[in-house]
Amino acid sequence: MKRSRSAAGFTLVELLVVIGIIALLISVLLPALGKARGQASLIYCQSNLRQIGQAIQIYVSENGGFTPPAWVDGGYYTTFADTLSLLTAKAATANFPGQTATKAFNFEPAQDAEIFHDLDVPPLAWANHSCAYMANIRALGALYLWDPVTNNSGSAAWPQRQFSSIKRSAQVMLVWCGACKIEQNSNQGVYQTYPNGLDDFGMWGNTTAGSQINHGLCYPIPVKAGYKTDYYANPIALGAGLQPANNPSSQLAGSVTPSYLKNANQEYWADSSGGTDVWNGTGGFDACEMRFRHLNNTTCNILFCDGHVESRLLGSVFAQDICLNPK
Repeated sequence: MKRSRSAAGFTLVELLVVIGIIALLISVLLPALGKARGQASLIYCQSNLRQIGQAIQIYVSENGGFTPPAWVDGGYYTTFADTLSLLTAKAATANFPGQTATKAFNFEPAQDAEIFHDLDVPPLAWANHSCAYMANIRALGALYLWDPVTNNSGSAAWPQRQFSSIKRSAQVMLVWCGACKIEQNSNQGVYQTYPNGLDDFGMWGNTTAGSQINHGLCYPIPVKAGYKTDYYANPIALGAGLQPANNPSSQLAGSVTPSYLKNANQEYWADSSGGTDVWNGTGGFDACEMRFRHLNNTTCNILFCDGHVESRLLGSVFAQDICLNPK
């Protein structure tokens, strides 16, 4: 007798069922994997900010209690990232207030510290001296910029201060995610590590950018008398408007709308002229001086003056969070 043998293998129906199960698993697991990756990037950024805070504390302890400068203009290339990178190299030149700019600031660190580079940015090579974070100029100070409190420019303006003089240290933002400049297939980092355009150009406290009544990053007494104390509880504007003469103000009820905040924070991968010099956000660096780049463009990591780090959602940062007592 002959024994019939059934052909080995899967039937078409069985094969389709297996493919369907695999597709279903992929559709379920991929979003979870993307969410996990986003959460990992968020935690990486938080770790960066904590290390930056520790480096600032080291600088303060080794420099008479004074903070590192957020920015030094006037021909000397340096940001707070450069200052702290130099600190990690244990350079001989200390940055005490009162030193001349040539002695204190005419330097270029040998290498950049990784703590100044974030993951949720365009995947390009980092340029020298690049930094993905913005500093609070009222907390760290800067030279050769006009300060509405001192009412002049030069070494007396936005002075470096005793870190211990900062009040409300648990509520005042010190360093946060900023917009990166993309140029010639390179990530240049934050162009200016002080918030020039943030909150309707509120740091200046003058009428340079229009007829605003600004706080000058000062709390609880603003630089301009017309700035009411109630305004401190308003959401901040993300700097310059998306169109000329369309600059939302945190002093006007309803001007900083959810749609504006979302549009100002969106990724921007090509400029209108077709060139390669673009900013990591619609509206340029002024509109993105606080970059909510994490978790699908919804979240910003922030280092506070007392050293703790928080994640804030887009629209949940208020004027009082970036303002502090003058020196």
